[in-house]
Amino acid sequence: MNSNRTLATKGAAIAAAALMVGGLAACGSGASGPSTTDGMPSTIRIGVPLDLTGSSAITGVGTGEEAGVKFAIDEINNSGYLGESKLEGVFYDTKANKTEAVSRTIQLTTQDPVTAIVGYTLTDSFLAAAPTAQEAGIPVMAVGLSGAGVTDVGDYMFRELLDYTHLFENGDPLYVKATGAKTAAYLYGSDTVTTSGQFETRSKLLESLGVKTVGTETLTATTTDISAQLTAIKSANPDLLVINVDTGQVPQVLSQIAASGLKTQILGDNALASKQTLASPTALQGAECGLFTQAWFTESQAGINPQFVKNWKTANNEDPDMFNALGRDAVWGVATAIKQAGTVNGEKVRDALHNLDAFQGALGDYKWAEDGQPTYQGVTMQIRSGKPEVWTPETPACQQ
Repeated sequence: MNSNRTLATKGAAIAAAALMVGGLAACGSGASGPSTTDGMPSTIRIGVPLDLTGSSAITGVGTGEEAGVKFAIDEINNSGYLGESKLEGVFYDTKANKTEAVSRTIQLTTQDPVTAIVGYTLTDSFLAAAPTAQEAGIPVMAVGLSGAGVTDVGDYMFRELLDYTHLFENGDPLYVKATGAKTAAYLYGSDTVTTSGQFETRSKLLESLGVKTVGTETLTATTTDISAQLTAIKSANPDLLVINVDTGQVPQVLSQIAASGLKTQILGDNALASKQTLASPTALQGAECGLFTQAWFTESQAGINPQFVKNWKTANNEDPDMFNALGRDAVWGVATAIKQAGTVNGEKVRDALHNLDAFQGALGDYKWAEDGQPTYQGVTMQIRSGKPEVWTPETPACQQ
């Protein structure tokens, strides 16, 4: 365990003791109602703070995560997985606002105590709020955060989505070799930790692979017109256009790329295959041949994904997306740890998550490593004829 995590663990123990002395809710209890015959509480409460309103660029992510979380809670309760105990989600809209995320996390650790937290939509908000949960000794499973530093907050922190560093390192070297690219231009969101971090990480990686940076353009969550940025990118004539912006902005960006007539090979992220992108013909036109690495795809045969997709379609009359799958697995991971721990004690649930030998989910067969990162591998993908498909270096060249 690294020094940052050790310090965080010591700080958590001191703070947790202070909370108990101060008469606040017992750390990681989150129980209500009488005990069941196996000694577990009849109701086990899970905090679910997600961005459902506040920014059109990210609320589609939050609502997708929320749907996956609710789906998993229903599965667990209907199946009797936790015996006589039932999961209860304590849902809060954190409104794409850092202050709101902090406030709701404080509420979940004091006034409205929970056994664990499954949530957060923006890395910025998580990094501001998560230390409160760490100090209170409440395990947190971050659902769809792609930013770095999530599990560095402390040993009660886990993540469901691999951070972008892992995904880029898995896919980008293959894409550069396959395309023979020598130059790249970047379009990224400059106003979030995640998107600016993605740019910094990815540009350094591509430069280490011999790809020269010939243009860098930015936008923010409120940007609606990128014609000036696209004009500059056209003038730079790069081999690759690397896009890292908020997920909800991607369809708009791709539609404007299509309208501009720009035909540069795109390197993107999972947003190239989001529900919003796939529902927009103009966005798909701009995304055609785009390459990206993501954690999950509908047709995956890994883990229990075929059954998950079937069950989701039966319940919702549509295919799930990645954020639905992430929400589902995040809750099931926590529930598995609670069952193995045989208690709702936060410390023991944390230890059970760290010590899971294997977990079978929609994202495959995996576990959480000592640093709280999931151990599954990303999948290299491409948009071809308007659909996301698995890509390998042997895949025939795509024509825009």
